[in-house]
Amino acid sequence: PPHFRAPMEDDLIDQIASRFGRSALVIENSAVYKKIKGGRLGASNLDELDEFDEDGNFVGDDEEGNGVNFQDRFNRFITTLMGSSDVYCCPLCYIEADRRLPYQDDDEMVEDDESGDEQRNDTQVDRFAFVDDPLTILGNLDQEAFEVAATFCFRLLSGLKKHLKVVHGVNLSDIEGNDLFKRFQVRAGDGLLQRWLQKNLRRNTVQGDMMRYWNSGENQSFLLLLSQIDKTDPEYSSDFSLSFPNRARMVWNQVSAPYMKNGQDM
Repeated sequence: PPHFRAPMEDDLIDQIASRFGRSALVIENSAVYKKIKGGRLGASNLDELDEFDEDGNFVGDDEEGNGVNFQDRFNRFITTLMGSSDVYCCPLCYIEADRRLPYQDDDEMVEDDESGDEQRNDTQVDRFAFVDDPLTILGNLDQEAFEVAATFCFRLLSGLKKHLKVVHGVNLSDIEGNDLFKRFQVRAGDGLLQRWLQKNLRRNTVQGDMMRYWNSGENQSFLLLLSQIDKTDPEYSSDFSLSFPNRARMVWNQVSAPYMKNGQDM
């Protein structure tokens, strides 16, 4: 369940026939089938057979008469659960998670936290461009359990700001507005996903681009992230977020510079 892709074996067919009669093998003649079809499509369509796609998925009709299969229905259900929910990712933790992505098997690189002159080679890096999509970056920290990501992703902006102050010790009083933080929302108009799609598609995104991304399975990952966020103690600071204090200071100077009040620099 919910699919039965393999055909019935002959023994099962014989058992059904011997107990209920051969007519029971014709589902279109059953009272339940006729009731359902009659209620949805009218009496004139009672003899109309259901159609199945090449994968064995049932293709019925939605409210507008469009053919849909189980996957379509499931995606609509997940989309409904997602609603308009979004999360704010800590810019410093997100950038660090992206940095560690190629080095998951290299403990030395993962744990490395350069300071001083060793950091100067990173000053020209575009801190707002990422090779991988948001859910890949967030999920890669713990094999897509999203427990680590849930410690630095927040439903509310206030949660993110508290994290930045308490965990990373940054001063937010010199930041103009909230545009910086909105750039690290997953679903926002100019957020992480849209900019990643624009970079990879090399054009402006349309609604279908995001829908294809979510329907590839990332919608379920996003719901898992939301669930983990709701279960996480907001006062908890993960070892991950505390593991790169030197690099965090350097990265904060870079990402915050365009958003400083009156062109200040830290």
